[in-house]
Amino acid sequence: MSLKWLYVPTALSIPFIYVGSLYVLDKEHQLHSDHPSTIRKRFIRVTISTSITVATTYLVLSQEFYSPLRTMGIYVNGDTASLCGQSVLLTATVYLGTFIMDILDGSLTLRSVFALDEWIGCFKDLIWLRNNIMAPITEELAFRSCAAVLIRHSLGDNPAIFFSPLLFALSHYHHLKNDIHHGQSIANALVTRSVQALYTYLFGVYVTFLSFKYDQVLPIILSHALCNNTGLPRVTDIEYYPQRQRKWLGLAHLTGLGLFVYGICRMTN
Repeated sequence: MSLKWLYVPTALSIPFIYVGSLYVLDKEHQLHSDHPSTIRKRFIRVTISTSITVATTYLVLSQEFYSPLRTMGIYVNGDTASLCGQSVLLTATVYLGTFIMDILDGSLTLRSVFALDEWIGCFKDLIWLRNNIMAPITEELAFRSCAAVLIRHSLGDNPAIFFSPLLFALSHYHHLKNDIHHGQSIANALVTRSVQALYTYLFGVYVTFLSFKYDQVLPIILSHALCNNTGLPRVTDIEYYPQRQRKWLGLAHLTGLGLFVYGICRMTN
């Protein structure tokens, strides 16, 4: 029996399951979200909720598809390494100017990229693990492999690309409670989270598009990790550099954006 009628309701339930898992049985709600105890417990909760989401999506899709995991992009093959490289390189073009600024600052060096002790330090840092490992993996599995795929096979590619990212973007407003509790005004918290939601939505449109082109989730997870690690392009920081460097840094940012747009256009054609 077909369960296609469940695709959209299941997709719509995913942000509630994902965000709800962060707070379920939370007896330490007074602690900041960056507190080690909070992070550790949320690792466990979000792993469980994502596993439930993946299993539910698998069962729903299994009535229509011979290999639900492949439909969800949860597989690797001989093309995976190449696709991962393409995804990361395309995403990195947006940060061309930022990378040059980091090099000028001395914060991006060969040692910072390749030194073993630097990486060991990262993997001991719970905030780094959350932002660069747990968040990209669980969010992409829940919102791309599950929500976007369900909407794609119910309503089509375009609704999935432009609507499904809203599910994750709007879920960022759950941070408002924590922001206000720790001293932010309601107005400032709303502005901060609205900017984050907009950026997350645009990023979601981009990676959903990529996930449909690649049909694999791993390249998308790596691009997500790169964005989380790098943040927004540092365009507004140009004014803090010497006058003679500003135009070149501006040109680097524009060049990176141009390369990104070119790469997207190549993929759409």
